[in-house]
Parts: sequence; structure tokens; C-alpha cells
Amino acid sequence: MLAPQVVLTADDLVDYLLTAHHYAQRIVTSAIVAAYTLPREQLDTLFLQRVEPPARPELPETQAGWATFEFTDQVGLCLSSQSRL
Repeated sequence: MLAPQVVLTADDLVDYLLTAHHYAQRIVTSAIVAAYTLPREQLDTLFLQRVEPPARPELPETQAGWATFEFTDQVGLCLSSQSRL
């Protein structure tokens, strides 16, 4: 994140900022997927209880989609909690 502050040209600045944005987006996407991934034992328990596991939110595939993506309270709780759903 410090690289954009020491560049000499605008082209380098744009490259660094786009790279940083790409990595931030990957981190958020990975965190959401991990928050909604249940251990096999918990999935088996839910199946035996005939309970449907919570659906993962539909994640955007484009930059415009991410610009309008809203974190629901459930997504926020899943990301902030140490336990799985």
C-alpha cells in the first residue's frame, strides 16, 4: 500500500492502485467464501436434522457489481465472528 506514494509517473501510480484494488477485492471475496464454508461434520449434522445450510450471498463478478454490493447484517456477523454460521 505504500508503493503508490513513491512512484515517479502517473502510469506507475495507476498500475499500483489497480493491483492494490485487485488484491483487496480477492481478500474480501475469500473472506466471505470462507465465512460461509461449513466443516463437513456440521454439514452432516444439518443434513441429519433436515436443516438447510445458510446460502452464501451472490458475489459480484464485475467492478460495477462490487461498487453496488451491500454487506447485509448476516454477512457482517459471519465475517466478524470466530465461529462458523
